[in-house]
Amino acid sequence: MIQCLKIILFSFLVLLLFASCEYELSGEFNSDIKKPANSHEASITLSKDMDSIVIFEPTDIQYSVNSFGLQCNGIELEYLNTKITNQYSSAGIFNITPDFSITGWFDLKSNFYLGTGSGSIADKFRAENYIGSKTWKVCFMDLTKYDFQAQYRINKDGFLELFWIKPSFLPTIESDINTYATIHPHISKIVGDTTFFADSTYYGGTSKDYTLRLILNNRVIYQKTMIPNYPFPELKITPLGLDSALVSWTKSPLKLYYKAYYGNAWQHYIFTGFESSFRAKCLLGIDQEFFIEIYPYDYKNNVHNYKTISSKIKTGESANYKFNYSYVKDQFYIPSTLDISKLEKVDITTAEGNAYANKGIYKYELYGNHLGTRFVAAYSGEIHIFDESLNEVRKIIIAAAYDNYGGQMTTDDCYAYFNYDKGLYNILNVGTNLTWQQFSFKPAVNDESNWGSIRLSLDGKYAFWRGDKYFTIYDVSNHLTADIVYQCPNSEVYHFMGNPLNYKEVIISKSDKIEVRSLPDFRLLKQINLPGEGNSYLLTVDTYSNSFLALSQNNFHVINLTNMKELLKFNGAFNNSTSYTARLHKNNFFINGTKTDLTPYLKKP
Repeated sequence: MIQCLKIILFSFLVLLLFASCEYELSGEFNSDIKKPANSHEASITLSKDMDSIVIFEPTDIQYSVNSFGLQCNGIELEYLNTKITNQYSSAGIFNITPDFSITGWFDLKSNFYLGTGSGSIADKFRAENYIGSKTWKVCFMDLTKYDFQAQYRINKDGFLELFWIKPSFLPTIESDINTYATIHPHISKIVGDTTFFADSTYYGGTSKDYTLRLILNNRVIYQKTMIPNYPFPELKITPLGLDSALVSWTKSPLKLYYKAYYGNAWQHYIFTGFESSFRAKCLLGIDQEFFIEIYPYDYKNNVHNYKTISSKIKTGESANYKFNYSYVKDQFYIPSTLDISKLEKVDITTAEGNAYANKGIYKYELYGNHLGTRFVAAYSGEIHIFDESLNEVRKIIIAAAYDNYGGQMTTDDCYAYFNYDKGLYNILNVGTNLTWQQFSFKPAVNDESNWGSIRLSLDGKYAFWRGDKYFTIYDVSNHLTADIVYQCPNSEVYHFMGNPLNYKEVIISKSDKIEVRSLPDFRLLKQINLPGEGNSYLLTVDTYSNSFLALSQNNFHVINLTNMKELLKFNGAFNNSTSYTARLHKNNFFINGTKTDLTPYLKKP
């Protein structure tokens, strides 16, 4: 019993000794001194060498204690509900598997114990210790949900630039973008923690999508698809003067390349370049559509990657009606807006008259003599004849109306048209003196086809025919026979028309010139040279201003008939069928349901 009490008492004394021998770890320790110092230098480090540790995957963490020569008696690590103990070793390793349901920061605490090396009984039993501690902040991070701030912008060079920002707790990470997006180059630059990708092939809208991948330890930890949608430029057309316009479009922050063309003339470009506007020719009164192809800066290697935008322009005031003009009475006549069997007088050169005439629903062709005493309206294979009081007085049915070409009234009240099916030129008497009714003849000579063009002089005495071989002038004044009074190869005459102000003259055109010749001997009276304009189509004589309208290969021309001086030239389209219907009356240019007053643009005769 006494022996047992001695053992218990000894143990109690040892415990008291242990309790009295704990020392702080700071300062220097000299192992030669038997009585340990109050402190000793020591430290603990982790392989994650930072005060705040982010765990985003199962991670092995190494730890080690630098005891500066003393014996490490034990290390304790504790976080959340986990406690790790390692005795008699100054280093070790442990694993942390993240639990992403735990949010926020938590503490990872460490305590470590060093023997004093004093040689005392407590030191021998490792009960005499220096004690150290350190704490780290730790959090679990799900990188698949982390915001890497992946975005895009337009850089200073005008290229699309995609970028992402690497967090500081990730030492290394790889990234790439889907190769079919043709990034040039794959990584354009890295500035600090920001990685940039530049693409010189993006040209706007949702034309491309980009998938960014971030790769850590050969594993994709993050993926994001970005679809930039910078708006394409908007096209605007602003008329400039009579026959030109400024074609412009909103400036894009992207560096783009543009190609422009008219209508259906694809790949016949009228403009190419990086600018955002150009001046273009316009056709007066004709719908014109401009197309702009928008390419990326790297257009030479991306000829199939482009966006097309378009816009239309139509100049001139709306004037959707048919009319006839009498220069003797200085009066315009239109089909009645109320009654198809009547005509009306309207000054269509005024805004009010134009608006009224534009309401008309009957848009048949109207022809009249220049005296304003006889009119013919042609529609549905019928010839309707109107007198000076503008009332219908007679109707004539003509067969095969779809084969009939043209229509012309003369001052001797003849109405003429050509029937291609039979090759006949038909001249009808639509006047009041019915001593004859109709005269027809074939203008093509024996070795010619039936195809050609034909017109009468305005007094009804001569017919001008241009076939596939000859230009021929016929005398048809007796309304019984057609007698040739002049003939030459058709290469000498491209087009022709009688002069309504002088029935003894015919106006003809040939390559690069227009001439006035006498009838019937075809003697040259005067001419105008139009270098480089080629052949011209003669349209109308404006009897009010004593000028005529012609269409060359590329331009309309207004020419004074007295001195053959050009008063105005503006853009026309020789290959546009609408251009051949253009008319000039009282200096107003009529075409395609529009009219434009040319007075401000005309030179003095």
